[in-house]
Amino acid sequence: MHELRRWPSAAVLITLFALTITPANADEAKASDASAHILQAEMALQRKDYLKATIEYRKAAEISNSAETARKATTVAFAYRFDDEAVKAAKRWVKLEPGSDEATIYLAQSYFRVGDLRNARRHFQTLVEKGEEKPGQRLVSLVPYLSEDADPQNADKLMRALAKPYKNSSLAHYAAAVLALEAGDSAHAMQRALKSSELDPDNVKPKLLYARALLIEGNADEAIEYTARIIGDDPDPDPSARMELAIMYMMSGRDDDALSQVNQVLLEQSGRPDALRLMAIINFRQEYLDAAWDDFQDLLATGQYRMDAL
Repeated sequence: MHELRRWPSAAVLITLFALTITPANADEAKASDASAHILQAEMALQRKDYLKATIEYRKAAEISNSAETARKATTVAFAYRFDDEAVKAAKRWVKLEPGSDEATIYLAQSYFRVGDLRNARRHFQTLVEKGEEKPGQRLVSLVPYLSEDADPQNADKLMRALAKPYKNSSLAHYAAAVLALEAGDSAHAMQRALKSSELDPDNVKPKLLYARALLIEGNADEAIEYTARIIGDDPDPDPSARMELAIMYMMSGRDDDALSQVNQVLLEQSGRPDALRLMAIINFRQEYLDAAWDDFQDLLATGQYRMDAL
């Protein structure tokens, strides 16, 4: 009987103890746990145990309310190609900072890396539809993100889906053309490039892409003639068109013609790095070694190349 009387007292004590765990204390405990995971992650990075570091940062992000912690977890996972972890961390980041373009693009690209094209498309589409830029311009800005992951077929497939609603956008067709060409579908790239030029005749980039597709298809003479016509028809030709023509000439063994185009570019844009580099390569191919040396020195002076990258 005495023991039975003690139970209510014990229950009351337990209840009172539970009531002392306030939300503030819980938040402090979570912050402490998150800090512990971050410390473990940093120690793992010092040991170059990148998977351990990635997991610890992700655990910290899951219990923390800090968007910056979620950002760190995402960027570490993304950089070291732990793609499943990157998806988890980026989802947390988007939840904590739903208006962030940076968080959304990391999540979209992480989904793309793991082959989840449906979710990748959904989040890339969110980026395309928001913001002050027109959708076509946003699609073009996505091209580097999709190109860098060495999955050209899926990148092409995804871009075609993203560009589909924008049939009257020259830039949307151009973005699709770029990735189609990278995926090896020259015919589709040419079709898209022609449509892009039709919608915006003043934009030279789709025309140059069309010429590049012709070259890849083995129609070097036609590509050269087409690009030369672009330059000849323009009273103030785009130097980028001359650079494209120079490369085509060089690939066709017409180094003197290539050099003529590069010289013209450098007359208009003295010190342009890609022109200096191409001139150096052409001079080296022709065994004008002193001239090539001078060109490479000029290129190094621009500060955009190191000696081991030439």
